[in-house]
Parts: sequence; C-alpha cells; structure tokens
Amino acid sequence: MARRSMLWLLAVVLIACLSVSQAGTDTNSYKQARELALILRTIQQEYYKEVPVEELFRSAFRGMTEALDPYSQYLDAETYKNFRSDTTGEFGGLGIEIAIHEGILTVVAPIAGTPAWDAGILPGDRIMKINGVSTERIRLFDAMKMLRGQPGTEVTLTIRHAGSEVDKNVTIKRAIIQPPTVTASMVNEEAKIGHIRVHSFTARVLDEFDAAYKKLQDAGCRALILDLRDNPGGILQAAVGLANRFLSKGVIVSVRGRRESKTFEADEASTTCRLPLIVLINNGSASAAEIVAAAIKENRRGLIVGEPSFGKGSVQNVIPLNEDGSEALKLTTAQYHTPAGHMIDRQNGLVVTPDVEIQMTAEQLLALRLQAREDKMRAMGNGRPPDAAAPGKPPTEESKAKPEERPSADEAGKTEPPFKRRARVRDLQLDGAIAILTAQLQAASGVAAK
Repeated sequence: MARRSMLWLLAVVLIACLSVSQAGTDTNSYKQARELALILRTIQQEYYKEVPVEELFRSAFRGMTEALDPYSQYLDAETYKNFRSDTTGEFGGLGIEIAIHEGILTVVAPIAGTPAWDAGILPGDRIMKINGVSTERIRLFDAMKMLRGQPGTEVTLTIRHAGSEVDKNVTIKRAIIQPPTVTASMVNEEAKIGHIRVHSFTARVLDEFDAAYKKLQDAGCRALILDLRDNPGGILQAAVGLANRFLSKGVIVSVRGRRESKTFEADEASTTCRLPLIVLINNGSASAAEIVAAAIKENRRGLIVGEPSFGKGSVQNVIPLNEDGSEALKLTTAQYHTPAGHMIDRQNGLVVTPDVEIQMTAEQLLALRLQAREDKMRAMGNGRPPDAAAPGKPPTEESKAKPEERPSADEAGKTEPPFKRRARVRDLQLDGAIAILTAQLQAASGVAAK
C-alpha cells in the first residue's frame, strides 16, 4: 500500500509539473502525463508480480533518454559513479569506448595499450554477445555493467569485425585502465618527419603535445604527422586548443544548441606548429578528434589521410538531478558544426572524409597489433630485437620472413616464442603519410634551390 501511495504521489507531481510548464503551449502534455500515470497504475495492479516503484520510474527515465540518440543516457547512482571514475583518467575495465548504433552494441575505439587493444578489438567491431549473453536490444548502461568487473577477472566477447559475417570469441582480462594521451617519435630520420599520436583528449593533452613537439623541434623536425586514429575524443576545449596549435586564423568549430551557440576561432598567439602537416584518421576517430581533423582540412592547413571518421559530432553535458549528486542525465545539448558549416553525424552518413584514402583490412590491423606486442616484449629483454626497418623504408633482407610466418587474424592476441621471427607488417597509412610529406619536402627543396 505504501508503494502504491508513493506511485500516485509521484504521478500527481509529474502531472502538475507538466501542466504548469506547458500551460497554454501544449494541450497534449497533460493527456500524455495522465496516460503515463495510467500505465504505471495498471502495471502495479495487473502485472503478475509486484515491481518497485523506483524501478518503474527509472526504466521510464532510461527509455526517454535512450530514445533521443545513441549518446543521451539516464545515470542512476551506480552508473553515475562509474561514469565519474571514467573521467578521472583511471578506471577498471577493458579499455573500449562503446555506443549503440542501429540497435547494435558497437566499439567506437579501443584505447591503445589496454587489454581490449592487445586482444585485437577494432573500431567498428560489433559486440554480439557478452559472456554468451546476446546483446540484442541491450541498453548501453547494462552493457557497461557487464563489461566492468574486478581487475584480473575475465570477460568473453563475441565480436564481428566490420564487413564480416563471422563471429569470434575473444576472452579479455580486465585491468585498471590508465589511458595514454600523447606519444611521439621521429619516423623518418633522413627527411626529419615527426609523428605525434594523440590517443585521447584529456585535460593534460595540450601540455603533453607541447612537450612532445618541442622534443621533435629540438631534433630538427621538418614536417609533422598528427595521428588521431582510434581516438574516441574527449574534452571540447582540448580539441580547440590542439587545432589552434596548427591554425593561426579561421573558424575551428561551431557548437550550436537550443540554449546557446558558440563559435571557436583560431588565435595566432596560440599557434606553435607551422610545419607541413598530415593528419591520420580512421573509423575510430570520433568527436574531438573529428573536430581537429575537420578544422585542419577545411582551413586547408594540411592533408587528411586514412579512412572516413566515426561520425560523432554531438555535445553531451552531465546534468545532476538531485541535491546529493547521486543521479544525473548525460544529455546531448548541442551539435558540432565544421568551419564550412557541416554537421558530423554518423546516423546520417556525415563524417570527416580523408583527402587521400588508404584502407587497411582487419587482418592487417590485427597483425600490426600483434607485431607491436612482440616488439614491446623484445624491447623488455624477452628475446633479441628484430631487424626491423623504420617506417617509410623497405625492410632489409634479414627482416624478411617466409610468407607462412605472417600472422593471421586468428592469431591476434596469441604470443609466439621470442626466438621466432615474423615478417614485418607495414602500417600502410603511416607509410603513405610519410611518402607524401617526403615528396612535399623534396619539391620545396627543389623550388628553394632554383
């Protein structure tokens, strides 16, 4: 009886609030609120077992937000706690960004160096089952709960790579996730081409980028590759700041919502890199990564190389729902618009397209992951290092192996004895960017010589 009284009290409050807020503007709101109250009452009276009032309302909250778009979400106390732990930059899990697209649980991007990355999870992978349980019609918050767990425990995902009809079980051990932000190296010593990979847009990304770029400058860097592949995004201000490192003028991005709109423009005082530039993207480049890529492309600051981006051009704000801050709404409040005024929206096929498209197969990507793991093991002393060629240069005869030693997709995630050498796998997208910049530098040198 107490729960039914509470139900009616909440329903009456809901009706009153809707009536006041919509008075004179929407005569249907009152009718809809009454219908909601009727549904709740009918469930309480006729459903075969008693359901807690709180559970019914929370289900209604989830349904309302999830019907809006793939990114809006009602955060109950447990989910909100996990969400806040994500934003601190260290959390337990597998290391993947996920979303619901066309009703299917989809990987936006794996985080480099995490268990999911090492296991061969790729951008665009569809997660068909979690521990044998189908993900059909699964809610995002339910999927997150199933994927999380104590570090050291395992979860088995049934995944299907994009473009494939074959499902594969991958068992991954959960760990504390500490996402890297920026890594850098000189990928071509002769041409002095630097490579900076931005893995995510956190609060520290600009400081780390500045430090990495200075080291490359000190080493004589003459051209730069900004690698945003498998970058799921992050903080808007970080994306604007990074784009401003390359742009001295022009619009970076416009954020348009119902309450307010704002346009971010480049400030010459914040520009630090004026070198020839290529930006690498793939279908795991999302949100903030797409802002940077679109700004550089549409301001004609550099070339975009790789594959079309993911297509997440929306802004989510977290809005607390109660005084103690235990529950909240993660709500889409605005859309990103590129300097040319284009939206970025996967559902409508609006993504950032490369100027030079270089596709890589799932097998190639998995082989690169496996190679990187083996190289890391060798560098740590587990066997002698391979005679690998630097990116952009052909492999030596010593580094060539028999074709049958090349890793296949089924071998991803497995380790080989440290003494067994594999054929070196090339990062075609990175090599393509190096080749383009090398040609640009040679052309510029020829013009200067004349």
